[in-house]
Amino acid sequence: AKGLVFASLIMGIIGVAVGINVTNDEEGFIELDLSAAAIIGIVAIILNFIGAIVTLLIRS
Repeated sequence: AKGLVFASLIMGIIGVAVGINVTNDEEGFIELDLSAAAIIGIVAIILNFIGAIVTLLIRS
């Protein structure tokens, strides 16, 4: 179960990186565009991180 939590956390981080669109315009300004998938992914990463901490604290 611990491996599944950490694998899910890593996949979520990769998904957020794919969902964030960063562009530079000709004047040098950086435009950051967060899609709905990126926002949901950020929430999922937070929940997975909490789950990973709880999993490490459980002694079985």
